Amino acid sequence: MLQPLTVNTRYLRNKDIINQSQLQSVTVIGCGGIGSAIVQSLAIMGFKEIILYDNDTVEQHNLSTGFFREESLMVKKNVVAKRTIQSYNKNTKVIIYDTYDGQSLSGHTIICVDSMEPRLMAFESFKQYAKDNSVFVDARMDALAYEVITVKPDDFKIYLSKWQPSTNIPDAPCTMKHTIFTAQIVGGMAVNQLFCAISNRGYHKYIWHSLGNHKMKREHFSL
Repeated sequence: MLQPLTVNTRYLRNKDIINQSQLQSVTVIGCGGIGSAIVQSLAIMGFKEIILYDNDTVEQHNLSTGFFREESLMVKKNVVAKRTIQSYNKNTKVIIYDTYDGQSLSGHTIICVDSMEPRLMAFESFKQYAKDNSVFVDARMDALAYEVITVKPDDFKIYLSKWQPSTNIPDAPCTMKHTIFTAQIVGGMAVNQLFCAISNRGYHKYIWHSLGNHKMKREHFSL
């Protein structure tokens, strides 16, 4: 007979790895391809509060590149993300907003939007308001490659060295052209790096990985 799900057994299989007391609040800016994968993991891990920013609506082209059901068509992505989170973890508090335009970011943040300029805006806000133990993760991808930049307040320099304006990026900026498996991998990697940084494990400040030729670059390993 299956045991009933209780607070004591829900996190039994990872209680020696993930300290639930560290999973308080996290902000996710962008609930599309990468974000739709990220919010599932954050809810399952057990974050107590997830704050969402996204003003887009789920369209048909999103069904093949993000974790959206057909019944989500024409529903705002932040609303879909909230429903997804609460379907995995009804105890998670979810707060939704529309467009991110520079609001204060003092806690853990993951950004995964379609263009570079909001990323820089979010980083500048984090740089100004971040608490000592806060973590900022920027997750990017195209069809067959992804990048993850992880920043803590003791080292902001790495981020600007990995940022460039959208006009400098050829073909499709950031996430406009992508595949579902890339979204799943980079989403998982972003959550992994957030977890490692929060729990003071080793994490990589910069990761670039091509899924087409299997080349991988990692820089600035930190404890």
